[in-house]
Amino acid sequence: EALDKLKKGAKWDDVVTKYSAVAGAGAPRFGNLGRFAASTFDKTFIDAVRALKKDQMSEVVESPMGFHIIVRTE
Repeated sequence: EALDKLKKGAKWDDVVTKYSAVAGAGAPRFGNLGRFAASTFDKTFIDAVRALKKDQMSEVVESPMGFHIIVRTE
């Protein structure tokens, strides 16, 4: 549902605030993880990040941490 809304033009910040199960995922970060070491996250998540080009959005990615929609910013 969240991915569908994003594909239809919903604002990222609004979707993150509504759908994220992570405490504090809304303002001021809105899901932004910043720069991080690959060893910080599960291989499934890191592989999904590496498969994206800059500014590209993933499909839904399932990892042991949950479900994610990733936008690579660097």
